[in-house]
Amino acid sequence: MAGGAILGAATGSLTGGVASALALRGLATPTGQNIVGRGLRGTASLAEALGGARLDVGGALQRGGVAAGGVETPELTTLTEAPADIDAAMPEPTTAPELEDLFNQIQGYQPTEAPTPQPKAVKVGKQNVSIPTGDTYAEPRLVKAVMGVESRFNPKAVSPVGAAGLMQLMPATAEDLGLTEKQRFDPDKNVEAGSRYLKQLEDQFGDKKIALAAYNWGRGNVSKAVKKLEAEGEPVTWENIKSVAKVPGETREYVTNVMLLRKYDDFDLAKIAAHPRVGEAKLDKVLAKYRTGRRFTVGDVLDELGLDAKDVRVKRSNVLQSASNMMEA
Repeated sequence: MAGGAILGAATGSLTGGVASALALRGLATPTGQNIVGRGLRGTASLAEALGGARLDVGGALQRGGVAAGGVETPELTTLTEAPADIDAAMPEPTTAPELEDLFNQIQGYQPTEAPTPQPKAVKVGKQNVSIPTGDTYAEPRLVKAVMGVESRFNPKAVSPVGAAGLMQLMPATAEDLGLTEKQRFDPDKNVEAGSRYLKQLEDQFGDKKIALAAYNWGRGNVSKAVKKLEAEGEPVTWENIKSVAKVPGETREYVTNVMLLRKYDDFDLAKIAAHPRVGEAKLDKVLAKYRTGRRFTVGDVLDELGLDAKDVRVKRSNVLQSASNMMEA
């Protein structure tokens, strides 16, 4: 309506169709202002072509509800007589299509705003904890798995080395992320900071497994292994890092456990998949039988695999839901 309001207010014969179709808010942005400026200059050419009818741009802007300040208006000439042959006075045929194109641009221009990511709520004990989403945070499913392995979803958990909260943040790391000592035990603040930190590691190393290793073993230790691989011209992968560096057994298990919990979203299934006689492929084949939505138990899975509950330290009676949501890559 920006161009339409200007042209319609200035030349009454064109108000019906164009003015009602276009939107004024395009002027709120540099792009919209540029389009309107071009529209003014095109309008001047059209006015001259139509016989020089006086075009009051300032008045047109005011009648259209648009302040004229900041918009460059063309110099216009008032003719006392209309030419006898209007067709002869028309400029080159390209003028009308160009104006039509301008109006189409104005009509189609809509300033867009990125949707605000909504946090994903996760049940932790009797309360819901929000896992933030967005470009600055790690994948919610991965964050949930980290919480499960790090603290077993206990917001008051404290490790022997001083890591605290749902995502077990060390004091120095928490301080770097803007948390106070007390805020480490605030579930939402702990998860927000931990997810942000995990995303930083993913961005740095470009791999979820390597990022998890850095989260557990330390960014500095992983960086040294990466530099060694790069110096040797070897690809930087988690498998190669394990081959060139003395990665602690705890970190190796940590990465495996988090990735399995991320995939299956169930502690018992993650344990079964980690068993040396099972593995993901074998478990996935069994779970495929339970994709109909009916409930099943850990005992059902163990029987299919020929395992005893004592082998994997799980309860046979634990009820599982449909496996359709437990097998994300």
